Amino acid sequence: MLLGLLLWLTSCNEKPFYEQTVPIRKGQWDYADTVRFSFSIVDTSQRYNLYLNVEHADTFPYQNIYVQIHTVYPDGKHLMKLLPLDLFDASGQPNGTCRGRTCATDFVLQKQAVFPQVGQYTVAVEQYLRFNPVPGIRALRLTIEPAEKPLGG
Repeated sequence: MLLGLLLWLTSCNEKPFYEQTVPIRKGQWDYADTVRFSFSIVDTSQRYNLYLNVEHADTFPYQNIYVQIHTVYPDGKHLMKLLPLDLFDASGQPNGTCRGRTCATDFVLQKQAVFPQVGQYTVAVEQYLRFNPVPGIRALRLTIEPAEKPLGG
């Protein structure tokens, strides 16, 4: 039993496959300020979970923010997806955790993702609201963790 507990504790402290935080200049996210994350894949059989963390002011003036997520494959193939990210619930309470005047909200981008090509990938995130710049967005963090293989997979 002690060995099981020790293994569980050490597995919780594993570092993610990839993690990078990119600050947003002056907390004003401009259309031109596309946030890019680049990483290399060598094992195409591994599955990954992808998470985006948005650090924002607790006074962010809207319930959500729309972003375009672009994935560029090593061969140049490009996929795009538009996502709404709810920073606050309908009553105005933060969906993430807040410390002082700064909140951080985690979003699952994809579970059990497969990267089918060996090489360099880029995930780019653009703000996609009707106004520019978007105030109160302070940083974005992309985290990629190895996923447990699904049963039977």
